[in-house]
Amino acid sequence: MAQEIISHPPSTNVMEVVYDKDTQVLTVVFAKGGVIEWYEVDETAAHGFETALSATKYLNGFIENQFPSQRIG
Repeated sequence: MAQEIISHPPSTNVMEVVYDKDTQVLTVVFAKGGVIEWYEVDETAAHGFETALSATKYLNGFIENQFPSQRIG
């Protein structure tokens, strides 16, 4: 697996963003608990966190309803 931690703007909601380019899985760890995986996420979408002004707004606008997901924790 080729997992990498994706940098993102400081957030009270999003603690960590991890992307596996081999499986195209984006994993988001939330500050209040919970982990969600998004599937079939292309590398460009995953790296969009790096230039986003808000990690939460980017997640809501460009990831949440665009890719299949599953809560894993």
